[in-house]
Order: sequence, then C-alpha cells, then structure tokens
Amino acid sequence: MSSRIVSVFGATGLQGSSVLEVLLKDSTFTPRAITRNPESEAALKLKERGVEVVQGDSGDKASLVRALHGSEAVFAVTVPVMSGALFEDAGPSELTQGKNMVDASKEAGVKFFVFSTLPGVNKLAGGKYTKVHPFDDKEEIEQYLKASGLANASIMTAAFLENFWVYQNLKKTATGFDISFPYSPISLQSFTWVQHDLGEAALALLKGYTDPANSVSGKVYKLIIATMTYPDLAAMFSKELGVEVTFTRAATSGIPTLDEMFAAQVEHNGFHKSAPIPNPALIALGSKVGTIEQFMETEVKKHFKALLKDGTFTPRAITRNPESEAALKLKERGVEAVKGDSGDKASLVTALKGSEAVFAVTVPLMPPINTSGPSELTQGKNMVDASKEAGVKFVVFRQRCSSLPSVKKISGGKYTKASPFDDKEEIEQYLKASGLANASIITAGFLENLWVYQNLKKTATGFDISIAYSPTSLQSFTWVQHDLGEAALTLLKAYIDPAKDVSGKVYPLVIATMTFPALAAKIANALGVNVTFTSAAASGIPMLDETYAVLSEYNGFHTTTPIPNPDLVALGAKFGTIEQFMETEVKRHFT
Repeated sequence: MSSRIVSVFGATGLQGSSVLEVLLKDSTFTPRAITRNPESEAALKLKERGVEVVQGDSGDKASLVRALHGSEAVFAVTVPVMSGALFEDAGPSELTQGKNMVDASKEAGVKFFVFSTLPGVNKLAGGKYTKVHPFDDKEEIEQYLKASGLANASIMTAAFLENFWVYQNLKKTATGFDISFPYSPISLQSFTWVQHDLGEAALALLKGYTDPANSVSGKVYKLIIATMTYPDLAAMFSKELGVEVTFTRAATSGIPTLDEMFAAQVEHNGFHKSAPIPNPALIALGSKVGTIEQFMETEVKKHFKALLKDGTFTPRAITRNPESEAALKLKERGVEAVKGDSGDKASLVTALKGSEAVFAVTVPLMPPINTSGPSELTQGKNMVDASKEAGVKFVVFRQRCSSLPSVKKISGGKYTKASPFDDKEEIEQYLKASGLANASIITAGFLENLWVYQNLKKTATGFDISIAYSPTSLQSFTWVQHDLGEAALTLLKAYIDPAKDVSGKVYPLVIATMTFPALAAKIANALGVNVTFTSAAASGIPMLDETYAVLSEYNGFHTTTPIPNPDLVALGAKFGTIEQFMETEVKRHFT
C-alpha cells in the first residue's frame, strides 16, 4: 500500500466516492476517508474494504487538522445548507466548511489540495441573482484556496447526469418518461458524469502536481461531457430506451436558491457553452473522460429498468436507521424509508404493515469484519414471522446456495464454519414451512466484488485477480446490480398467476461459469492489458476460508445451472451476459 495518503472529504457521497474508487484501483496513493461519523453504515462499508476512515467534522477545524495529519493531498467537496430543499438545514455553512478544510490542510502540512467548485453566479449575472449560494460560496472558497499558499487545483462540474435517478428527474409516464425541470427548452445546459469522470480528473491532477512542467497549481479545470438543450437530451434518452421521452418545463419550486439557480442557468446557457469537450488540459494530463453516448449505453439502461421505475409496485425501504446517509438518499428519490430492525420482530411487523410482498436478504456476521447485530438465522426467521403477522402475501428471499443441502451436510461435516450458506439454507426451509407464498433466488459469486472488495488489483503490467481458489476449479457468477432486481420483479409480477406456479421454487441466477484464469482472460480481452490469476493464501478468517475451500472443492455449486435461467426467461425476465458485463462494467471501473 502506498505511503502517499490522499484524504477524501465526502467519501460516501457521489463526488467523493468517485475519487475514492479511482484511488483504490490505481494504487499510486492510499485514500483516507474523512467523515463526521466513522460508525455510520456507509463508513463501516468502507472499513470492510480496508479503507482508513477517520473522524473529522468540517465545522471543527481542530478535528480536521488531526484527521489530515500525514496526508500528502486532499480532495474536498463542500455541502450546501439549503432550507426547505434537498439539503439538510443543519451544520456549518458551506463557507465555514471550505475555509476550515483549507486552513486545516495548511496546518497539517498538506502539499496539494483539489477542490470541487462551481462558477460564481452573483458575479456572472452582475448582481441580478443573489441567492444562489451553493455556487457563490464555492467560488469564494476557491478564491480563498488560491490565496492560501497551498498548491491547488479546482475541478468545475456542471449539472450532474446522475441526478436523473438520484433525484428522479426522469419520471415514468404512461408512454415512456418525462424530464421535468424549470428550464427553457431552447437554453443550453452542460452535463458532468460525476461517477465516471470526477475521480479520473482528480487522479490526473494528483499525479501531475509534482511536475512543474504540468503547471496545474492555481488552475480551474472544467469537467463536461455534453452541452445541449433538454429536448435534445430527451431525444437521446428516447433513442437508448426505445420509448417516448419528453421534456416539460416545470413550474418554479418556491425555493429561492433553486429557482434563482435555474433562472441564471437558463439566462447564461448553463454557464459552459464554450467549454471544449473533452477538456484538452485534462486529457493532456492523462485523464480519461467518458462520452454522453457511453453514459446512455451503460447508466441509462441500468437505472431505468429497475423496480423503482417499473411502476407496478411502490417500493418501501426497511432500515435500522431511516436517518442514515443511505436512507436519506432514498428519501430524496421519493422512496418511503421505514424503521425496522431485523433483530426486533415487533419493529418488522410495524414496518411491513400494508405490504403486499417482501424482498428479503440477510447479512452474515463474519468476525472480525462484522461482529455486531443479530445472527443471520435470527434475522431471517424474524423477517418470515413478521411478514406472516403483517399479512404479507409473497416473500422473495435472496439465497446463496439453496439448490443444495447445507455446506455442512454436503461435505459430510468437513466444513462447519460456512454459516452464510448453512444459515440461508435453514432460513429458506423455514420460509417454505411458514405457509407464506414464496420464492428464492440463488446468487453465485458477485461479479461486483472485482471492485467492491478489490478482487481485481492493479499490477505493473495490468491487473491480477487474487482469491483463495483453485485455478482449475469452476466458479459461477452473478451480475447482481443488473440482474437481481429484474429477477425479483419478474417473480413479484408472476406470483398471483397460478399458471406460472412460482411459489416454493428456487431460481438460480447465473450469467457465467468458468475458472478464474478464464475470467482473467476475458477481462484482459476487454481491457487490452495483461490480467493474471493468483491463488491467494487463506485469510485467517475461518468463515471466509471455508467458504472458498468448499466452493473450490465443489466447483462453485452451479456447474449444471443453465444460462440464462430458462424458468425466469419464460416468466419474462431479461438478463445480461458476461460479454455485456465486460463491455460496460469492467471497462468503466478499470480503464
């Protein structure tokens, strides 16, 4: 691991996570996540991936000085405080946040500071618009940074393309979708693909700042992949989705900050009309920037086929903490988030009242990674019992290996610690005996683990897959983000039709079965670089080590599973292929 630490503010948010992911994949630097609450769900997930998470409050400069100690560089993003809108009316002002970050960085000996900025609307409009403080405050912080004496660079973003699903700016209609904004149909708007491009841009600056020939310090780099009208953007969505996509000029929101922001953008054509696409200065530094066509092909298809966009059902999120960062993001999208603790059956009964159906997944306790909370058996049985008491009609359970007896049984007692398998098999049997209509979906190895748990790591010549697995044993794989929602939705739509006979059945969800060296070869073909497989040593965590050992011994359990599952296809499900995964996800995450 590199000794060059880059501290990332907002590491669990859209912008900071983009930077953190690229830093993890590149390995030139070691990322450190700065957060107010290192015990939040999002922070704990980062810790599970081996990321250092440090407490630091942007309203408390002293805490930031401590948090930034030993950091070579910083990526900073500030959060607006906006009453009555999509942001919390709490915490320090954006100016206070930014100035504390700059001052603390200077005191902690940070050498380079990258800031996510916006243009100052008040100046651009000659004082006509005075309430667009998310823009004006960032411009003031940017100037404060430039005057601080710290080597620095700022990345200027435009409208986030991710807002089409984060804030449901693309809404379903009877015939397709509609983009609704208080924006003129003839005014231009510029767009940034944050998750794909911001991390790449930040990494290019972090790598480039030490070379005087690059001359990055004090400069502002615009990061834009498209500038067009909203009707033109709607036409691109329509072409990609194969349905009608319209644009409607919405009424003003009544929130002065938002209304002035849109008015100023309309008047000034989004502020970036003449910005070159892609930014040649970033390209010269080695940054790779996506295109609007790539965004349509990968993100639009992925996000607008999901359950939330289907319209048949209304989703309700059950969570222990409805005020967590992740839950608040769901609420911003219009999702009902209800408190329910899988260790407390009574809370689940309350949370599930009025639900027609449930999608359930349990979480294993895996010392030393995850040691708190109810056992997986308790979670699952509480979910089943609460569903029955609440009058739920159908339960879909995400299984791991339920087409076989428990690992303990099939191995004749050889493997006794692979509880994520054994517990789920017991929960599935409990569900079947409950009298509830039910179906289970079996997943195999998650393809997303290539980046979520850094199973694909960079080397001097390319990448290496390092897992405690035999190179000659088969493994089956599931593309969870793409296919699990599709499978669940198919079963939810089908369960009321007796002719479809889904209740009590188990549906394996597999898109490929192959050895890890064969998977490495596919990744190499997609990326055009050398990709190897290393059979890693055991981790020392009994549960993980036995899981890999039994999977390796039994060829991943799914060697005879048809691909795609014909039963799910017959019910109308549409699944991805390993080739699509390589083309979209692997290229996006590893190039």
